[in-house]
Amino acid sequence: MLPSGNGSVRFAATAALVARIYGGYKLIQLIDRTTSGTGRARTAARYARHHRASAEGAYRLATWLEGLPIKVCQFLGTRADVLPPEYIDVLSIHREPEDFSRLSRDIYIPAGDMGFWQGAFRDPSDPRFIEVKAAIEERQIIRIDLLYEDHEGGQRTISRFSLTPVADDRWLTSVARHWNLDRDDPR
Repeated sequence: MLPSGNGSVRFAATAALVARIYGGYKLIQLIDRTTSGTGRARTAARYARHHRASAEGAYRLATWLEGLPIKVCQFLGTRADVLPPEYIDVLSIHREPEDFSRLSRDIYIPAGDMGFWQGAFRDPSDPRFIEVKAAIEERQIIRIDLLYEDHEGGQRTISRFSLTPVADDRWLTSVARHWNLDRDDPR
């Protein structure tokens, strides 16, 4: 796990990614110029591959560094008007609703109020129990995707929660992202 206080490592990792992305685009432009533009289809394919590889690199780095890089990727993942589709595909990924385990709970949260939800794995033989237990013991980041819907069933939402170890015995919890599945806007 990356030490959160090591600014020089964070900076070097980010600078290396930026240089790789920028250098890749410059290389594609150079190849296009030296071939006198004869392979437009090949150039488009090179750009598409580089877009996807760059987005995957940004995603990996952001999940490794956490914090602001994750927020930047989340914001960029919503900007289909600015970024190529390959970036949007990678930066806005979430699990499919069919992949979630069913758990029915009524949770009422008045508008503008804070809510509370608690979950537990009760069966020690459940593979999810084993994975989460290992992550807790090794003090790794835990990400939980929760699929829920509103009272009327008109909007399903996936919310990603993150639990990050911050001290010997403490964890920082946060909501990392929301995806509205049925409509673009929340209810």
